[in-house]
Amino acid sequence: MIALPYFEDEAGEARRILDAMSRLASARTGHACVFELAPSLDDAKAERVLQLQAEAFGGADVAFTRRDLSEVTADPDALFLTLHVDGEFAGCAFGYWEWPDQITVPGTDFFLDSAMVAAPYRGRGIGKLAVAGLLLLADLLECQRVGIAAWLRGPRGRGLIRFYRRFGFARVGGAPGPHAQMAVSLDDAKVARWRIELELAPDGDRLPVPGRVWPRADERRLAGRFYAAMGLAEGLYFVAPFEFAYLYLTMSRPDWAVYAMAAGAVAAMAAALPSGVWADRWSRKRVVMIGGALIAVGLTAVPFAVSAPGAAELAATCAAFAVMGAGQTLMMGSAEAWVVDNLHAAGRPDLIETFYGRVRSVSAAGAAVAAAGAFLLLLATAVSQSLLDALWLTGAVGFALAVIVAARVPERRVEGEAAVSGPALPGVRDALRALAGRRALIMIGVAIILGAAAGAAAQQAFTVALITEGFDARMFAPLSIVDSLIGAIGPIIGIAFARRIGARHTLVLGLALEALAVGILFVSSGVGALVAVYVMLDLFDDAWDPVALARLQSLTPSAHRATISALVYQLGAAAEFAALGAFALMLGRHRQALEAATPDLLEAFSGKAPPPPALPAVWLGLPLPDLAIVLFVLLGAAAIPFVMATGDGAERVTGRPRSAPAPR
Repeated sequence: MIALPYFEDEAGEARRILDAMSRLASARTGHACVFELAPSLDDAKAERVLQLQAEAFGGADVAFTRRDLSEVTADPDALFLTLHVDGEFAGCAFGYWEWPDQITVPGTDFFLDSAMVAAPYRGRGIGKLAVAGLLLLADLLECQRVGIAAWLRGPRGRGLIRFYRRFGFARVGGAPGPHAQMAVSLDDAKVARWRIELELAPDGDRLPVPGRVWPRADERRLAGRFYAAMGLAEGLYFVAPFEFAYLYLTMSRPDWAVYAMAAGAVAAMAAALPSGVWADRWSRKRVVMIGGALIAVGLTAVPFAVSAPGAAELAATCAAFAVMGAGQTLMMGSAEAWVVDNLHAAGRPDLIETFYGRVRSVSAAGAAVAAAGAFLLLLATAVSQSLLDALWLTGAVGFALAVIVAARVPERRVEGEAAVSGPALPGVRDALRALAGRRALIMIGVAIILGAAAGAAAQQAFTVALITEGFDARMFAPLSIVDSLIGAIGPIIGIAFARRIGARHTLVLGLALEALAVGILFVSSGVGALVAVYVMLDLFDDAWDPVALARLQSLTPSAHRATISALVYQLGAAAEFAALGAFALMLGRHRQALEAATPDLLEAFSGKAPPPPALPAVWLGLPLPDLAIVLFVLLGAAAIPFVMATGDGAERVTGRPRSAPAPR
């Protein structure tokens, strides 16, 4: 039978699962409970297993014999989970890997044979803990689909069917005899929701609903200051709705605005991997603090940079955005690793997915506040250059306050996985080695990188398209509010879909819907069509991102979490730079037509700009900005095959070949 050392790199995670199960079972029973993986089973325990089976099913419903049990315990591919209460054997759950020539339930690669608990401890959710633990351990071994053969006869059989349906098991066809074949995909059923540390509902049957409006007390205690810091940074970022529009309308050439954004992407790319290594080997908290300070400095510098003469304008603005890009990279991967490790250290990895959805919602709510404040300010006062410049300084204040709030959050590491010391290069090499054999992790990383490139360029293309259609620049604020409202519900929708149809199917659906949405631009034009497409893409993006990021983090080993996250961001920044560079070249080639259709800065922000001349069609009957939107969205859709590949179950976490299965 499989013992704990067999898990190799994931042995620490397997140990944490067993310890958390034991803690929760002890709390529920009032006794000292210990869940363990049994490497063997002596005769006394084997007899106890048969007694528990007889108690659970009755003499006529015996599921297996002593000979069957002996075959399971002799199987090197079997997982046998035992429960001891006050030192006495009181329950077990066991199953084994399936091989193509020995599959019990079609389409599965792991068979959950049985789970049982002694009568005094039933009705307290201990059986669910045992099954959940076995599923989580099978997931660590990268099994993809688990099958069972549930007893059908009588009230006990019907109760078993209901029990397993709570885990997402469903019938997979008829079966001869008294058993029903059922199966569940460990990806589709979202194993994260079975995390042993879940705070179950009082009746012990229902899982917490993801995305509840107000976080529970334990979530506020563990992540509340992160939410507050994010809310401050976003809530005072008044210039956010107009950031690219400001550059596009202010700078001497339309393509210079894109080059400034590209400079931020280049800096993010250059800082990504070093920032992750520094965070893993030095301090994730300190790296986040430095990143927030750099963003504040960059925001403060922008108004001064765009007023520089000649080519110095481009150089200074690119430098300001480079500082901001580096700061954002220092914050992003390191902050995620900081939070994820804090949640693991607190025994609450089940909150990771909730954190990703919640932080997006908090960020969106803060952005809505900022957009509303900026919009009211522009409506209530005479628009001037100094007023627009002040919007950047307000954002700098917000990030400075966010740093102060986050500074009070402690930094914890997962037990047994403390910060690594030594030179950075071995850390990068170790992280790359950790990627080896993890195809699902590589594939989701590629999908995120493609999505980042497509989203960055499409966002700027939308701004240019709206401005050249005569859009009142002040209306970017209400549009940003709509964006924020969608951002508040989009992550919740994404997580809900992921739990219903699975992460992989949710991600593919989002990308396919985006590709379909841009088809509207071929049959309709003008501001209305652009806004409709923008809103739809925004919803799909906000639902997609937290599911993809949660999947990335759940597949990443803790010891290299910040480094691998930073690597993904670095490659994403490189892809963003390439996409933005391509867009800048497009704008440069059509510079004269764009300048003729672009109003003056103050006219655009006062709603007094004259109707612009129509841009000529470039290809497929679309003007340049609309064509760019279509092309970049289709680039994002190219991630679909990579997302599909994350469900490949042919590889194992340990990366070593499995032993031949024992005959049974």
